[in-house]
Amino acid sequence: MSRKLYESMGNILKQGEPLVLATVLKHQGSTPRKPGAKMVVRSDGRTIGTIGGGVLESMTLESAARVFETKQAEVRTFDLNENSIGMFCGGQMEILTDWIAANQNNSAFFRKLDNAMRAERKGLLVTSLEAGNNSAKKIDRCLIITDDTAQGNLQDTHPWAADFLKKQNGARSPTLITYEGRRLLIEPFRNVKTLYLFGGGHISLQVAQITMPVGFRTIVLDDREEYANCKRFSGVDGVRVVASFEAACSALGIDQDCFLVIVTRGHAHDRTVLEQALRTNAGYIGMLGSKRKRDVIYESLFDDGFTPADLKRVHCPIGLNIGGETPAEIAVSIVAELIKVRSEQALS
Repeated sequence: MSRKLYESMGNILKQGEPLVLATVLKHQGSTPRKPGAKMVVRSDGRTIGTIGGGVLESMTLESAARVFETKQAEVRTFDLNENSIGMFCGGQMEILTDWIAANQNNSAFFRKLDNAMRAERKGLLVTSLEAGNNSAKKIDRCLIITDDTAQGNLQDTHPWAADFLKKQNGARSPTLITYEGRRLLIEPFRNVKTLYLFGGGHISLQVAQITMPVGFRTIVLDDREEYANCKRFSGVDGVRVVASFEAACSALGIDQDCFLVIVTRGHAHDRTVLEQALRTNAGYIGMLGSKRKRDVIYESLFDDGFTPADLKRVHCPIGLNIGGETPAEIAVSIVAELIKVRSEQALS
């Protein structure tokens, strides 16, 4: 679930422009995108996000054009094979295409969702369709947050808000269920991964440029203001100047939804951050460096009481082995590994 997409939706609606939101409801077999994938279609045909590209996306844009005219949602099922629409995936996708009116309520709703994700609040986005595979006459949505509050246009939400939160606690992927005669797409949004980049050098700069488009909430930390500043790292979610790397992880609230990438300017700083990282519950820890550098740092950590099991959590040398040498190539390998680990965690 992309916070940037919802931020864009809130801004577009606030400007008085209606839009169409295409959402993958379910899939079967091999498909380009999974449930919850979204694409915003603007009135002039411009799009934000993707549901798979190619012929599938082209046909969805045709649905969007109809929805702009009728102001009624559509649900379509696509067979992704050569004989139907000329694709070779072989799977099947069901896609909801919904008209979102440019009114104050809708604008406020998507801004509130953006703000909840920005604040890392845990909750669910629930989209309700009438029962039946192709029924889409009335689409309702609500936002359920951990304090059991519910906002949106679903009726009688409060009786089942707490029940949903309890049942979906820890869920990582969107789920399509039938509940009291309704088809509900339930999308958890707290599991957006926060990436902490320790170090503001050349590789960190390249990594940050890639992690934002692929959906990581990205925060950069360095002890040098000339490197850790918003002008250098424009577009990231946060830049922090720390007094030193000695307490770089303190007050970050690191948990399993946090990915830590250690790319500071020196071995000593890397070791300092890694020692702190190993004391957290981070979902991913990666450190830049050669095998020789890794072994030297690991030996010093063993002397301080860390175990081989502790160090198995660390991805070092960081990144997938694609033979990269330049900062940009190394960044690609790092982000590829982050995406791989994120996908594996979503399936676990």
